[in-house]
Amino acid sequence: ERDIDLTSKERLGHISGAVLMTRLELLDTRDCVYEYEDAIAFRVTMRCQADVQNATMRFEIANAHGLVGLTFTEVFAREMCAGETYRVTMSFAGHCLTPGSYQAHISVGSGNSFEGISTFDGVYPAFAFEMLARRRDGLREGWRDSWGGTHLPPPQALVFERI
Repeated sequence: ERDIDLTSKERLGHISGAVLMTRLELLDTRDCVYEYEDAIAFRVTMRCQADVQNATMRFEIANAHGLVGLTFTEVFAREMCAGETYRVTMSFAGHCLTPGSYQAHISVGSGNSFEGISTFDGVYPAFAFEMLARRRDGLREGWRDSWGGTHLPPPQALVFERI
C-alpha cells in the first residue's frame, strides 16, 4: 500500500489531537521493498486542529523483536494555524537497516530528545516495508537475526600502531 488513509489507523494513547495526520504517500517505491542503499521517502498530509508552533516529526522503525531505532526531524514549521492543511515530505537515508520486515511509526509534535516531546498525533504503525540485503560484488550479503536489526557502518579513521 503506497497511498494510505491515516484517519482510520490506530493512534497513540498520549496525543493532544492538535494535529491530525490524514494521508501518507510512499514515494520512490512501487512495492514497499527497498534496496539496502535506498532512501525511504514519504509525504504526510495533516490538518491542524489548533494553532501549534515548532512542529517536528518522529520516525520510528520496529521489527518483530521490537524497536530498532528512531529519529527526529528538525523543526519543519515554526507555526501551523488551526483549520489549515499542510504537507511535509521526508526522506530517511543512511538507515543501515538489515534485511527483513519492518513497520514504521510516525508522529508529529514539538520538542526534541533533549527537552522532551509533546505529541500532537501519532500513528502506530503507519506503514510496513521490506528491506533487502546489501549487495557486494553482485551477491546479497548474509545477515543473521542475532546480529541485530541495524547494520552499523564501519568505523572511520581506524588506526593501528605499535607502541
